[in-house]
Amino acid sequence: MTKGVSKITLKERAEISAELIGDGFLEVARQLREAQDVDPGLFREIAKHLGIGRRKAFALAQFDRRFHDLGVERGRLRRIGWSKLVVAAPYVTADTVEDILSLAETCSAYALKRHLRGETVHAGGRCVLLYFSSEQYAVFEAAVLAHGGISQGRGLCGTEAALTLALGKTVKGGK
Repeated sequence: MTKGVSKITLKERAEISAELIGDGFLEVARQLREAQDVDPGLFREIAKHLGIGRRKAFALAQFDRRFHDLGVERGRLRRIGWSKLVVAAPYVTADTVEDILSLAETCSAYALKRHLRGETVHAGGRCVLLYFSSEQYAVFEAAVLAHGGISQGRGLCGTEAALTLALGKTVKGGK
């Protein structure tokens, strides 16, 4: 721990968590970025005390760094919201910042992600949320990969088209 920095109390953790959920997410992201720049150990400790995973903490610090370095007005970022900023940050450059932020202001986080990946956004699309056991997910993953899906990082891409193809074969009685 850095000299002169005390541990975060439970009350401070609750206050910071409340800010993260509300409009204070920009301040939390800024503090995470500054801690990451000064002391990676402190950064991990702050994330732990906030009750967020390191992945989310890194995403918050990343979008704050990206938009801070580009001088984007914080009020605009606050209006867009942290979920869209986390999606947009990896794609933003000095040349694309205005276009991407304008897009983020007009669509959902899901649609933004698809736009930025160059994928089609289907008007009137429907969302399906599924919870799988480990065994069920293994079957799901195998079906998606066998029908054109792609493994990317810890997830899958192209799941909608692959799953629709697999289910279409089942409904039509084919294999």
